[in-house]
Amino acid sequence: VRVNPSLRVSLSQPQLICFDDSAWLGAAGQGGTPPYHYNWNPSTLIAQTAGDSALTKALGGDTVVSVTLVDSLGCQAVDSGVQKVNRPIQVSVSSRGFTCYDDSVMLKSSFKSSTGALSYSWSPSGLVKNPAQSRTWSRKLTIGQQFVLKVTDTNHCEAQDADSIIVNPALSLDAGADTTIC
Repeated sequence: VRVNPSLRVSLSQPQLICFDDSAWLGAAGQGGTPPYHYNWNPSTLIAQTAGDSALTKALGGDTVVSVTLVDSLGCQAVDSGVQKVNRPIQVSVSSRGFTCYDDSVMLKSSFKSSTGALSYSWSPSGLVKNPAQSRTWSRKLTIGQQFVLKVTDTNHCEAQDADSIIVNPALSLDAGADTTIC
């Protein structure tokens, strides 16, 4: 009687991924009788596989994933884990939407949910006074402009929103030709 060596599999995965991102999962098989075959579950959340690794589809929340290792004799070993997903960052940018020619406008933002401190990055950065703040004044504008705010949390997850500013045309005044009055 021949006894198959003990078959083991170990799942590896990122500690945390950003909301609506994919994750590469890996597996290491040991023992048994090679060659091995890897089955990933839940299969509906797997976008692609490449032997001992798999790429998930975009995940919207913590998800239990598992891998089943099958050797050439049909023996099986299973390992599983929870793929942690960062809560989404929700950012909203607002302003009054218009300004006069050669005037500035206050750009405001609001946030929901996240992990830890946030960092801010307005673009185009040269057209705002404080590009690393959640609220800032634009520089004086002479043409319409879209401003984008990118917010990054301590896990390096990002979200962004934009607002467009309409600039009213420059006012011009023409009183006609000069006339001398005696």
